[in-house]
Amino acid sequence: MSNSNSIYTNRKTIQLRKDNPVVRFLGTVDPDKCLDYIVHAKDWGLQDTLQLRTNNGIDYDVSKLQSYNHSNIHSPYTTNPEPETTDYNCVYPEYQSLVNDIESTIGNTYRMRWAKLNGGEVLDWHMDPPTGDRFIIVVRGSHEVQLDVKGKIVSQQMGPGEIWYINSNWYHRVINNSLDDRYAILGCFDINSSI
Repeated sequence: MSNSNSIYTNRKTIQLRKDNPVVRFLGTVDPDKCLDYIVHAKDWGLQDTLQLRTNNGIDYDVSKLQSYNHSNIHSPYTTNPEPETTDYNCVYPEYQSLVNDIESTIGNTYRMRWAKLNGGEVLDWHMDPPTGDRFIIVVRGSHEVQLDVKGKIVSQQMGPGEIWYINSNWYHRVINNSLDDRYAILGCFDINSSI
């Protein structure tokens, strides 16, 4: 596919997703059970995240963050060529039970990963690539997500165990108002008629 076709497809996808809700509560999972799995999370440094974003053409200034760590729960079934978001659908065996619990509430998931945001830090305004419908589960701590919808700020506080759909095709930021680190599970899923 040519680059111009890809840009057109992405713009079309963004426009379609902007008709979706801004945020939507989807259900809950046991945050303590989620925390049982955090021992499997590998260290994923900020420089690794920045390099991954650069490799995929995503420019974002995270220089204000001390750390924003990712560790995958799903792995891609291929690494050549560069995997698509939906290629991240192979579950590491140690996470299978956790993924099953989440999928029993929201359906098929992919590109699921751990994310840590240090106490008092902000993941500043950005728009995610239109490569999947996003969900987030805070498993320790809490955060506030703010979305800029045509100049109006929509704010949603999210607590442990809550599963939220977030329409990340709007500019948004994540604020950890606490002094404690926030741990969350981020991922993509197939939006369905219940949203």
